[in-house]
Amino acid sequence: MTVMEQRKRKIIHILSNTREFVTADELSAALRLSTKSIYRIVKAINEDAAIDYVILSEKGKGYRLSFHHQEKPQSQKAEMPNALTPVERRNKVMEELLLISPKRKNIFSLYQPFYVSETVINSDEKLISEALQRFELTVSRKNKMIGVNGAEKNIRRALQEYIQQTRNIRMDDLHVTNEAFNRYDAEFVLRQLNLIENHLGLVIPHPYNINLFSHLYILLRRFRKVGNSFNEDILDEKEKQQMQENPELATIAKEIIGNSEEYLHTKLPENEGYYMYQYLVSSRMQKATDELEDLSEQVKLISNAFIEKMSTQLQRSFEDEELFGKLARHIKPMINRLRHGIEVKNNLLEQIKLEYTDLFFATEETAREICQVYDLPALTEDEIGFVTLYFAQAIEEHPQQLKVMIVCTTGIGTSELLKVKVHKKFRELAITAVLPSRDVEAALKQHPDTEMIISTVQLTIDSPIPVVIVSAMLTMEDQKRLEAMIGRVRND
Repeated sequence: MTVMEQRKRKIIHILSNTREFVTADELSAALRLSTKSIYRIVKAINEDAAIDYVILSEKGKGYRLSFHHQEKPQSQKAEMPNALTPVERRNKVMEELLLISPKRKNIFSLYQPFYVSETVINSDEKLISEALQRFELTVSRKNKMIGVNGAEKNIRRALQEYIQQTRNIRMDDLHVTNEAFNRYDAEFVLRQLNLIENHLGLVIPHPYNINLFSHLYILLRRFRKVGNSFNEDILDEKEKQQMQENPELATIAKEIIGNSEEYLHTKLPENEGYYMYQYLVSSRMQKATDELEDLSEQVKLISNAFIEKMSTQLQRSFEDEELFGKLARHIKPMINRLRHGIEVKNNLLEQIKLEYTDLFFATEETAREICQVYDLPALTEDEIGFVTLYFAQAIEEHPQQLKVMIVCTTGIGTSELLKVKVHKKFRELAITAVLPSRDVEAALKQHPDTEMIISTVQLTIDSPIPVVIVSAMLTMEDQKRLEAMIGRVRND
């Protein structure tokens, strides 16, 4: 970063953290520069086409950041690149329409930077309308004016998904200049996330940090476009009571919105604090000291229902206190997300479906049944993917052991050596017996649940149980054959 950029950012940082005017002398002292240098830097900031606000100056008062003087001279505005793919063009148009809703815009003015025909515009309008239908939003055009209609929560859902899909957010990248975002807004939002972490004494895990970042960033962008007209909902008594359920998070939410009001130099609607509170409650931010006793009865019932139904579906026991704890702490904020239409993107979803296909479908079926029983909205695939990972982790950490016998010619010496090697290399095998080949038939009657036999000699037995022939040294080739057989037995 150049020295000039550092100075610009410091001035913006100072101005964005106060409602009052800041004099040139005060800025000069803070940056250890002459007032003439301050004038030049302010002028450079106001000529920057990448930002959509200006620094106002008043004689005798100084400087103040303003978001109400967004229109810069046309010569200063960055030209929209016309070398965009049709999808990129439609995404930019859709973002603009969502950001300015409930306002409308002249459709030809909207498309002027792209240099496309009216036929292409009409085609785009249809495709954008179809894309927004699943958010319960509609696109309407009247007298060349086009806009998006729908509930504010649905507009934010659509914007959130769009930003997370097209911006490829990485929290580390946002600490430096990122062209996909307004850098000053991004830095302000990151400061708020740090504030949350400091208050709670924890690190907000992925992907909840992305969700919180997107929510606050969208709030700033929406205000810049349409002021407070985008949010006219009034906080009702039920919502006020909900905010009393977790006073700590309610206090943090109010502080974040208060900081946003100072940053935007405005008074935001009361329900913005409620929205912020719901995002905090819907994020998994439990401290290590949080007790399971603090969970509601419903959370415990749903967690146990998942474990019981998955155990039945997969014919294995998931009765494990550690799994219950992890799952319950995830389900608590998940229920809040479902009830308030808050979606969290799962960047590992496709890998989960590929790596744990059967487990994913089992979780999906279980989730469908549980949501019907407990009258919950259906889980998205992203949420199903998160729940799948808890059961995948339990399986990986505690694989169900296959019951095996080890057989040698005499059962002495070599068989004991083989037992040690098998136990060391294959923890997923439970060795039920070590015996000579002549005793196999009798042993199978004593252990009818045997699933596989590992033998150093050929066996002639009247049984469908698979046999793997290995040497007492358990060579690499032996291990590969044994791994393959374990896979086949598990699949069967």
